[in-house]
Amino acid sequence: MYAVTAAVMSAAFALAPTASVAFAPAMSPDTPSLAHSARVVIVAVPDLRWADVEHMPRLQQWMRQAAVGDLSVKTASGTPRCADGELTFSAGDRADASAALTGCTVTPEQFRHFRAAAQASKFAAAPGALGDALQHAGLTTAVTSAAAQALLADASGSVNTVTGFATELRMSDVVATVDDQIYLAPATQRRSAAEGLDPILAAQLAQVPRDATVIVAGISDGQSTGMHLHALLIRGPGWRHFALRSPSTRAPYVQLRDLAPTVLHVLNLPVPNEMVGGSAYVTGKAVASPASYAEDDDHAVVARHIGTPLRVVFAYIAVAVLLLIVASRWQPLAWRVAAGLGAIAVAMPVGSFFVQVVPWWRWPAWVYGVLVGVFGLLVGAAIAVAWRRSRLAALLIGPAVTAAILIADQLAGAPLQLSAPMGDNPIVAGRFHGMGNSAFALMAASIVLCAACLAMRLGRRRGLPVAVALCLVAVVVDGAPFLGDDFGGLLALVPTVAVLLALLAGVRLSARRVLVGAVAVGVVAILVALADYARPKEHQTHIGRFVGQVLHGGSGDVIQRKLDSSLGSFGASPALTVAVGVSLLLLLADGRRFYAVAGRIGGLREAAIAFIPLLVLGTFLNDSGVIVAFVALTLAVLAVGASDVFAPDEPREQAARDHEEAVGQGSMP
Repeated sequence: MYAVTAAVMSAAFALAPTASVAFAPAMSPDTPSLAHSARVVIVAVPDLRWADVEHMPRLQQWMRQAAVGDLSVKTASGTPRCADGELTFSAGDRADASAALTGCTVTPEQFRHFRAAAQASKFAAAPGALGDALQHAGLTTAVTSAAAQALLADASGSVNTVTGFATELRMSDVVATVDDQIYLAPATQRRSAAEGLDPILAAQLAQVPRDATVIVAGISDGQSTGMHLHALLIRGPGWRHFALRSPSTRAPYVQLRDLAPTVLHVLNLPVPNEMVGGSAYVTGKAVASPASYAEDDDHAVVARHIGTPLRVVFAYIAVAVLLLIVASRWQPLAWRVAAGLGAIAVAMPVGSFFVQVVPWWRWPAWVYGVLVGVFGLLVGAAIAVAWRRSRLAALLIGPAVTAAILIADQLAGAPLQLSAPMGDNPIVAGRFHGMGNSAFALMAASIVLCAACLAMRLGRRRGLPVAVALCLVAVVVDGAPFLGDDFGGLLALVPTVAVLLALLAGVRLSARRVLVGAVAVGVVAILVALADYARPKEHQTHIGRFVGQVLHGGSGDVIQRKLDSSLGSFGASPALTVAVGVSLLLLLADGRRFYAVAGRIGGLREAAIAFIPLLVLGTFLNDSGVIVAFVALTLAVLAVGASDVFAPDEPREQAARDHEEAVGQGSMP
C-alpha cells in the first residue's frame, strides 16, 4: 500500500510545474492567485525519528532551509501514543487519552471526555486551548482527516472543516494533517515505511504557500514502541536554518507542549494561561546532521535503561557497607571490607556523570560499568594512600572529587548532566538544563561533609570562613538561574547550610533561632524568584514562571503536582525506598556507637545533624523525592566507610594519628 501511494504522490509531485527535487514551498505558477491562503501548516508525523529522516532524502533536502531541533514528546504519563500527542499538542501542556486508544482518531465525544479528565489531572491541562485561541481570534481551522482533528479542535472537539489538503491550504488560516505510515508500520518494515512516506511529504510540502510557516513534527512514539526523541522541522518567514530550542528547556531541545505556543507566536496571538509551554525559537547554533540527532536519541534511550539498575547497584553497595560496619562490632575484620568497598564506590556516583566525556552509549552496557568502576578504583587508590596519613583526608577525598566535578560541570554549562544515567533524560525530563536532582544531592552532601570537617580541622578563625565560602559556592551554583536553576534544591540547601554554619560557630539551635532562620530562607527564595520573574518572559526559568502562576493563578496545581511526584517516588522506586529505610534503621539501631565513633573526626557530628534537613527537605521539595535522600545518604555512608573511622582502637600508630588530628582541632570547640 505504501509503495502504490508513494508512486501516485510522486507522479503528482513530478507533474507540478515548479516541483523539482528541491520542492520549493511556493505554489505552482499555474495555480490561480489566491485571495486567502494558510498561514500555519502543521504536518504531524507520529513517531518520526531522526533515524527515519536518514532514509528520507527529499525531506532532508527540504530541511536545508528549515530550523531544526530534537523534540521531546512526553505527555501526562506512560509512553505517548498518537492520541496522547495530539491532546498534548492541543493543550500546550501534558495530557493523555485512554491507554486503550492507540490510534490517532479522537471523536468529539472522546475529546470532551479526555479534556475533562485532563483538567482534573495533576497537570490541569486543557485540550482544545489552541483551537479556542485560534477561533476566538477569528481564524479558521481545518484538518485533512478525522485523524488530525484533535490537533486543532476547540473545547467541544470541533474544527471548522475537514476536507482535502490542497483545498484547505486555499481556504483556511491554520491547517493540520497527520501522516501515520511510520506510526503504524511494524518494526521490520519501518525503513520501507519511511522511504514510502518521503515522496508523500514532498508532495504535501510543495503545495504550501511561500509565506506560510510549516511545522513538521514527530508528535508521539509508535503504536507499540518505546520512548524516543523525535524530529522537529519549522520552515517559513523568519525561521533560519539553525538549531531550535525553547524557554521551557533552555537547551537544544523542544517539548511537544511548546508547539501550540509556537503556532500562536507565529500568528502574533497571546498564549492562554492554560498553556505552560513556550514558543520555540531559533538559536545561533548550527544544525547537525540527521545521524547526529539520531545519536542524541540513542544516548537518551540507553541512559534511561541504565539509570535505574545503576541506582539499585549503588543502593546495595551502601547497605552492604552499613551492614559491615554494624557487623564490625562482633567481627573485627568487617571494617576492613567496609573501608575497601567504601573507598572504591564513593566516587562511582559522580563517575557515572564524568564518563559522559566519552561516547559510552555507542558501546555495550558492560563497557559503561567498567568505565565507572575504573574511575572508582582510581579515587579508591588515592584514599588508600590517605589511610596511612589521615582519616580526615580519607573521608574527604571522595566528596571533594564529587563536588569539584559537579561544580565545574555547572560552570561549563552542565554538559555532563543531560542524558547521564543518573542525570536528567530529555525523553522523560521536566528539566533539560542546570542541576538535576541526583547531582544536587551528591553536591550538597559532599559540600556538607567537606565544609564541616575542614572547618573543625582548621579551627574557628580560619575554618569558619572556609566553610562559609564552600557553602556559598554551593548555594550559588545550585540556585542561580543561569547555573543550576534548581529552586527545590535551593529551598533544601539554604536551611541545611544555615544549620551547619550555626553548629560550626557554636550557636545553640533554639526554636526561636530555627524560626528566624526559616523566615530568612523564605526571604532569600522569594528574592531569587522575583529577580527571575522581573526578566523578560522568554528568558525566565521555571522559578520566574512559577511566580507568574502565583500572581495569575495555577500555582496550586504546580505545588500539588510536585508533592504528588515526591510522594509517588516512594512507590515508583521501591528498591531505593527500601535502601533508605534499611540505612536509617541501621543508623538508629547502632546510633550510640555511630555517634561515639564520629567523634574521631572533627565536624562529622555537625555534618550528621545538618544532613537531617537536607534529607527531609530534599525529599519533599523535589520531584525525584526519595531519590534525593537515597543519593545523599549513599554518598555519606560510602565516604564515612572509606575513612576507616570504624577501625578498632589500635596501638600507637593510630593513637598518634588521632592525636595529630586532635591538635589541629584544638581551637575549635
